Amino acid sequence: MIRHLQEARARAKEQGWGPVLILIRRELRNRITNPWHLMYWTPTTEAKLVPLPANASFMVLTDPARELNPAQFKALIEALGPRSNKQAEARLASGALLHVLFVDEMVAGYFFTVSGAARRFQHMVLTDGDSAGIDGRILPAFRGRGLFPVLLGHGVHALQAYGQDRFYADALETNIGSLRALERIGCRFLTRYRTSWRGYYRYAEPPL
Repeated sequence: MIRHLQEARARAKEQGWGPVLILIRRELRNRITNPWHLMYWTPTTEAKLVPLPANASFMVLTDPARELNPAQFKALIEALGPRSNKQAEARLASGALLHVLFVDEMVAGYFFTVSGAARRFQHMVLTDGDSAGIDGRILPAFRGRGLFPVLLGHGVHALQAYGQDRFYADALETNIGSLRALERIGCRFLTRYRTSWRGYYRYAEPPL
């Protein structure tokens, strides 16, 4: 803190207090606003597959109650939890896909993808060939095994069968594990954004 004050005083002597106050306001705004989200993307044909462990399997679901056996379905409901299960039902009813990784017949992780016929999703406009990944997670009991890149890679690769050409996903700048998983499957950095307290999206650079 003392060092920063000394630097500010030295700069003020050199440039005047006007530029210094602008820098102080900018720094304060950055500290009290929401953190940056880093957005990545990849063509689905270029997604890198991380091999499944011998005791693991992967599925893309549109109707879990019909597509899973009773034990798997029960495990999925328990993994989602009551509130998320209702949200999952609503998402699947609107055409979202649920990507699930099983380890020893237990749900190890999942994420959703939403796609669109030129419709808006949060801060994005998704065209027919676009999918966005949301709410990806590995359950606590299975963390530390390198399973998230496995889940992501197989999930993105599977989107080709649903006519999806591009995959988008984002993670907080502090979520190093998710960012590394995205990079490991070949995703490329696109842009950064953060939300204001009013719910507006602010980009660090113009989105492509």
